[in-house]
Amino acid sequence: MHDEHGAVEAEPDGRPPPSADLLALHAPALLHEAQVGLFVLDVVDQRILYANPYFAELVGRSPEELLTIPVLDMVEPEYRDLVATRLHERIAGKPVAPYTVIGRRKDGTNFDAHIAGRRLEVDGRLALVVTITDLSDYNRVLRETQRIQAQKEAAEAAAEAKSRFLAAVNHDLRQPLHAIELISTALRRNLVHPAALRLCDRIDQAATSMTALLDSLLDVYRLDSGALHPNVRAFPAGDLFRDLGSEFGPMARERGLRLRVTHTAKTVVSDPAILHRILANLVNNALRYTRQGSVQIVCRRDAAGVRIEVRDSGPGIARDEHERIFDEFTRGTSSADFPPGTGLGLNIVSRMASALQAPVVLRSEPGRGSVFAIVLPRSPDLATPDADRRADPAPATLSRFNETD
Repeated sequence: MHDEHGAVEAEPDGRPPPSADLLALHAPALLHEAQVGLFVLDVVDQRILYANPYFAELVGRSPEELLTIPVLDMVEPEYRDLVATRLHERIAGKPVAPYTVIGRRKDGTNFDAHIAGRRLEVDGRLALVVTITDLSDYNRVLRETQRIQAQKEAAEAAAEAKSRFLAAVNHDLRQPLHAIELISTALRRNLVHPAALRLCDRIDQAATSMTALLDSLLDVYRLDSGALHPNVRAFPAGDLFRDLGSEFGPMARERGLRLRVTHTAKTVVSDPAILHRILANLVNNALRYTRQGSVQIVCRRDAAGVRIEVRDSGPGIARDEHERIFDEFTRGTSSADFPPGTGLGLNIVSRMASALQAPVVLRSEPGRGSVFAIVLPRSPDLATPDADRRADPAPATLSRFNETD
């Protein structure tokens, strides 16, 4: 019920007025406090009759100022024809879907204005009620999301292309490298002149370097692409050590070094293939940068499990280089007099060890050699020490010794 002034009043029996009357009672306050821009537009002169505070703040003008300026002044010039056309269509009673334009504030800054409206009569005059939603933040997030999605798709496409390329490189380069090794072996059988044999040695060294570089590149790819998935299990450390001894014994003999491998029955928990790659890189580095003395592969008990160490009697590494030495393409100053490597070995070691959750620890001083250690969980031994001692003897180039505590 309404009184003579149009105000909503209670029912005669004291009951509250109907919900529709309550809405009419509170509508002005709701529109005034709404967190969306709203204004009423006179369809004759296209001037604003009313604007709520949110719209005034959105366009950076006072409510009184909004009553004196054309509504198109609050739209960027390139959108004014569109807005004028949509307003005329709405005034004519045609359906107009909400649309978005670039709004213009008094200070010249912009916002993304999403516009919707409908006709109604105000004091007997035809008017439009227009709502303006600021989509700037939403569109900013949307654009950033689209940009990130585009970058993600580009990265995935690049990774896929890189994977195909490296697979092709792996296949296409390993075949000729293998052929070079076979040819070098055949030549060595038919040559007796020392100069010719030295040339075969250089061919073998070049093929070995190319194979090592290819292995490093493939390791880096697997680490970068997340394709390295450790398959952790318990296995005898002695089997791994014997493999390393057989693999690097000839290299040690060629360099006049002793390769000493621990005689152990301990069982470790790790990924055998990844751990082999880590230790192979460390042993290869140790042999490369040691001019005289020995390289040792040691297995020790540790409070956290089993500690595997690769020790050498090489030039050592300065303390201020202990962290930097694990960066890509980095060599210690003490290795400057040695033939250059790829600069990837220790970086690969560090990243693979992190994948195993077993970081590498370095202990070294200039002139006193180096010790690279990795600590692994220990599992109950799968073999007895007596059984391990009865294993096949090590190659003549190796020196085997019992495990240490």
